[in-house]
Amino acid sequence: MNIGIDIGGTSIKAGVVKSGEVMKLERVKTPKEKEEFVFAVKNVIQYLLEEYPDVKGIGIGCPGPLDSEKGILLNTPNLPHNTDLGVLRKEFKMPVKFNNDANSFTLAEAVYGAGKDVKHVLGVTLGTGFGCGLVVHKNIYSGRGNAVEFAHTIINKNEEEKLPHLVRGCAEQYVSVVGLLRLASKYDLDVKNPFEIYQIATMKNEKALSVFKEFGRDLGIVLSNCIHAYDPEVIIIGGEISQAWTYFEEAMLAAIEENCLHECPVIVRSHVKDAGVVGASLLVSREEMMKQYS
Repeated sequence: MNIGIDIGGTSIKAGVVKSGEVMKLERVKTPKEKEEFVFAVKNVIQYLLEEYPDVKGIGIGCPGPLDSEKGILLNTPNLPHNTDLGVLRKEFKMPVKFNNDANSFTLAEAVYGAGKDVKHVLGVTLGTGFGCGLVVHKNIYSGRGNAVEFAHTIINKNEEEKLPHLVRGCAEQYVSVVGLLRLASKYDLDVKNPFEIYQIATMKNEKALSVFKEFGRDLGIVLSNCIHAYDPEVIIIGGEISQAWTYFEEAMLAAIEENCLHECPVIVRSHVKDAGVVGASLLVSREEMMKQYS
């Protein structure tokens, strides 16, 4: 039994996980200031440990770039830069492991979800940012530490707008909450978040439907690049924006068919509930898990 924590730009989800099942889940808003951010993570861990004192370890999935050995968030978009979460190792007398949040999501799907019967699993999270993770033979592929950061790959070299902490014209500028809200503005929709766009789309509003159609096209282009780079057997898509799957799926698949020279892999929505939390909990027992699948 471990604690898994999924840190996002909007919220922090933390849960006690046993055999892939979340026994208790807590969710708090992600603070923007460094000290409050560290306190929020520490506080939610303490709260869970009070009810589940038999927890053996803590796994934390964080957006990258990340120093996973030291537990330091580097110049991470949407979160306080150079935040040292490694201090939690001194606070809690148990193993504390770190990895990219999209890697954690993908690991959960590779072990318990839509990727459990294949060897090469690519996971994508659509939320405040754009996350991408690769799991091969149930093992996270990290390169030197921050591999598969497709959020920062350039898909539009002619983009004029430069957003804070992002590469100009990068994937995250288009296939994330920022990208959706930019499209909503383009189509003159007065909305504050993706859920409002989704609600309007359910009423067959042409502008909202056009937003998701264009979003799906951009996502298909990004996924075509991912397929050319990694050639996975399955791509699993999660994150809050994936709830609008019905409205962007067709355009996404059409863009992949148009731009991809490889055989298209299976593309599905996430199967594991709270996959980011479940995958983070697996970071603690990854060595034992690898023995099971080797």
